Amino acid sequence: MKSYIFEVDSPSAISLVEEAGDPVIFSHIHGIEIPNAIRFKRFRGEITKTQESSALRVYMSDIDAGRLARADYQLSEVFIRAEKLSAKYSAKTGSRSLDVLHVAAAIECGCTDLASFDERQRKLAKLVGLKLIPSKSQSR
Repeated sequence: MKSYIFEVDSPSAISLVEEAGDPVIFSHIHGIEIPNAIRFKRFRGEITKTQESSALRVYMSDIDAGRLARADYQLSEVFIRAEKLSAKYSAKTGSRSLDVLHVAAAIECGCTDLASFDERQRKLAKLVGLKLIPSKSQSR
């Protein structure tokens, strides 16, 4: 979402996307989370309706142009993996359901790296052996 609506980490997120090249793999979770996060920013009054519409249009054009590509995995396997990760790590990491689902999806589609600015998600990803991008947290 940081590539579609400006936030503190947006310049770093945009650089990561550019460095990754096309296509950037995204999960079913992103397919819900990105547009919903954009709409939620409008709900909170952080962006206008015009900004919301523009961001959603750019997001959809990235999918249509092949800049974003849906991950290849069995969705049921993502949920099975997420349940196992939750049982093993959530009490230690404080991971939320979406954090666990993101990491599970990355594992199920064979990713070795995970790009995230979310500290809980990063902590879980590191515990399961995924390489973190960016390598150091840039959260403020």
